[in-house]
Amino acid sequence: MNKKGKQSQTAWERALKHHHAGRLGEAERLYWHVLIDRSDDDVLLSNLGAALRGQGKQDQAVPCYRRAIVINPDNWQAHGNLGNALRDLGERQQAEKCYRKSIELDPSNAEPHCNLGQVLKENNELDEAADCFRRALELRPAYLEASIALSAIEESAGRTEQATDILWNGVSRQPVLTETCKRSVQANVLLFRGVEDCRYKLSDDFQHKMSGGHFSTSELLHDNQFTKHHFHIANGNLDSYSGELPRHDIIVNTVACPDREPKALKSLSAYLKSHKHAPLINDPDEVLKTGRDMNYQRLKDIKGITFPTTIRLTFKGMTPEQITESIKDSGIIPPLIMRRTGTQSAVSTRKLDAFGDIADYLAETDGDEFYVIQYVDCRYRDDYYRKLRLFCIDGKLYPVVCHIDQVWNVHGGNRKTLMKTNDWMQDEEKSFLNDPKAYVGADNYRLLENLHDIIKLDFFGVDFNLMADNSILIYELNPAMRHSLVHAESLPYLTPSLQVISDAFARMTIDRAGNL
Repeated sequence: MNKKGKQSQTAWERALKHHHAGRLGEAERLYWHVLIDRSDDDVLLSNLGAALRGQGKQDQAVPCYRRAIVINPDNWQAHGNLGNALRDLGERQQAEKCYRKSIELDPSNAEPHCNLGQVLKENNELDEAADCFRRALELRPAYLEASIALSAIEESAGRTEQATDILWNGVSRQPVLTETCKRSVQANVLLFRGVEDCRYKLSDDFQHKMSGGHFSTSELLHDNQFTKHHFHIANGNLDSYSGELPRHDIIVNTVACPDREPKALKSLSAYLKSHKHAPLINDPDEVLKTGRDMNYQRLKDIKGITFPTTIRLTFKGMTPEQITESIKDSGIIPPLIMRRTGTQSAVSTRKLDAFGDIADYLAETDGDEFYVIQYVDCRYRDDYYRKLRLFCIDGKLYPVVCHIDQVWNVHGGNRKTLMKTNDWMQDEEKSFLNDPKAYVGADNYRLLENLHDIIKLDFFGVDFNLMADNSILIYELNPAMRHSLVHAESLPYLTPSLQVISDAFARMTIDRAGNL
């Protein structure tokens, strides 16, 4: 090999080393250098395409893959990788053709089967998608992405037992799913999820999403800043885990509901106590204290704050009459609110106007454990109801929303109808977002800031309102609150405030990760 050939080979080896280490920009630079002498190397072109796509440069990756395929039409990896880049660009139909061609060339590789399944799932072709995921798992049993997707299809079809078996089998073999950063990595984040009780389900657009019990980081830790490794806790797999955790700079505990995932939280707590670990966001021991009844006990005596009387009752084996007597003994009187533990939003929640309504509610609602909450009528402008939300991030408060509705159980669904068509409601929300301290008053704001010293979490949300005497009525307080920009599509004025929240969480993560 001549001197020029040796230099090219050295650059190729260095490029591969950088690529494997995730230094994609440097790998890209070296691939281009090598390409000068090896322009007809389909493997080199395919690797260059992967480095470009890994940095979010899908439009530049596509011609690299196409050129590799021209050079070697039998390169199954290039066909599959071209499908990935086209799928990123929204070209699902073309991506599907690429995956099918990749499978035709080499049906023994699991990845194109799984990728084809993802495209078919997104097209609502669920039966064929499920077959693709099953085939991927036959070829690679420790393929968590396929396990999650297949379990989501089964769960959404009502086959909960099958979904659980598939998911638990998947996480027992490989509990970690990685999302690689597509730009310059600011931090490698290890996130913990609990799937002891929580499951993946299909969303309206046929993406698989966690069905509650966690806070989502999709808008808090963007993939152009962070590489995220998701560790799924289930069936004792963390307790017995002997493998090496992915390299990470910080841990984020996204398990947010002590009612749905107490086992996962306790398992994570024990693991962190027995292992030296990176900085942590949201101590699982503190999350375990955020049940509604426990929050009531912690906050009920704070002057200036009303946290409605809340009790947790286990109804298994009890008659409706016995249950009613237990509620009466607690001092809670109608109207009262009942909701099954572990549910969020409006699921299982009902306002009951008389003790006699309890039997009917229980007959219609599954479950053995329920919260019983004293209803406090806190109307806004006589005919409306209001819910203010703040996120607390690293001890600082950030305004999220000011929901105004015509029903007592205020939720975001009204944004596309009621709030969008009422300027005065939008003006109220803008006032809250622009200056929450002025909106609620300095004394109230100070009380809300002090909650961080009690709750001791790095990230949580509080839903509240102001009563007639201008004191605070807290509806709920926990980290199981979604941060999403979806409502900004209808009301664009929300975007700046929501972006501030995303930036604050990312900044906290980067700062903590840098203090190793």
